[in-house]
Amino acid sequence: MESLVVNPSVNVSPYCYSLLRIEPYTSCMHQCIYCFGRWYRMADPATLAPTPNMIQSLVRIFKAIHKRGLTPMPFRLSTLIDPFQPIELEKGASKHVIKLCIKYNIPLIINTKAPNIAINILPLLEKLCNRGLLIFQVSVSVISGELAKKLEPKAPPPQERLDAAEKMSKEGIPVILRLQPLIPGLMEHDLELTIQQAKYIGAKQIITEALRDEIENFNIYSTLAKDSQKYKEIGFWEDYSATVETPSKVLRPKLEWRISTYKQLRDLCSKYGLAFSMCKEGLYELQTAKNCCGINLLNPASYTLRPTLYEAWIIYKQTKTIPSYKQLVETLPPNYIHSQNLKPYPRTIRKKLQAHEKILKQILEERTQELIKLLPR
Repeated sequence: MESLVVNPSVNVSPYCYSLLRIEPYTSCMHQCIYCFGRWYRMADPATLAPTPNMIQSLVRIFKAIHKRGLTPMPFRLSTLIDPFQPIELEKGASKHVIKLCIKYNIPLIINTKAPNIAINILPLLEKLCNRGLLIFQVSVSVISGELAKKLEPKAPPPQERLDAAEKMSKEGIPVILRLQPLIPGLMEHDLELTIQQAKYIGAKQIITEALRDEIENFNIYSTLAKDSQKYKEIGFWEDYSATVETPSKVLRPKLEWRISTYKQLRDLCSKYGLAFSMCKEGLYELQTAKNCCGINLLNPASYTLRPTLYEAWIIYKQTKTIPSYKQLVETLPPNYIHSQNLKPYPRTIRKKLQAHEKILKQILEERTQELIKLLPR
């Protein structure tokens, strides 16, 4: 089965708290045209099935964490593959995962485009939520049903997602709306309406992440966009590489557009009383949420965190000095895991967490010029 830990990279390791992932199925039938899962090894949707050996692997990991009296990091269900596709109604792989999380008190972040299917197991979700172990994130790229049909042809319509999310919110489940990906020329005109909708359904937080895709796929965005000029100007885009040294075919909008759009979203979220954060950006002066993933909405005794650039930024903001990794670790409260206290955790997850930590350490100590670009000024 896929590793339970997201692969280390310069785009993920410095920023992300929720590195533990559960992919319950081998592929995804939503066929979103922007899906970055296609860059990874995924099975053909025609052979869609529960991920082999996933449950057995989770039981081993969860048992080890439980028996050793360890506080777990939150697991994410999921990152590349929607956990509540129609196959879930037949196979119930995600339902099984949730039952295991209840049994072993594992905090869970669910991320889906199909809360209308997840609503079928609402009693289980409520049970997990009542222990402070659940965050429910709903992804929406556009709120226009017509646009969504073209971008996400087999996913539930946006309004269905919002309606189901509202039902969950009314039952006390903490709901977060992910505006992901933020597609230039498609979403800017509906930002306020989207935030109004998020407020109406009872969402606690907005998380956003800008589009990243290969230039060969820009034609469809250009066709759908109200402002298509951005897709004709290569200068509007910048490289998005998993390493600093290696160029990539994948592009994302330049920093100026991202900052401008994020500021609009931040201000709208403040207007309507929602927390705001960005995924894997590092522009912490724009973040109003206590945690970029919304992990603060969980029971604080139920989880542990890993250090990220956010904690380094707190020090930077106070001292105007970039801390070394050692200095960073010395300031952390006891609910953080790092090289000095990672050893008891199962090797299956420990080794990759150490690799993520190594990249963060390199950025803090060997790549300070790059870091200056990443940290707010």
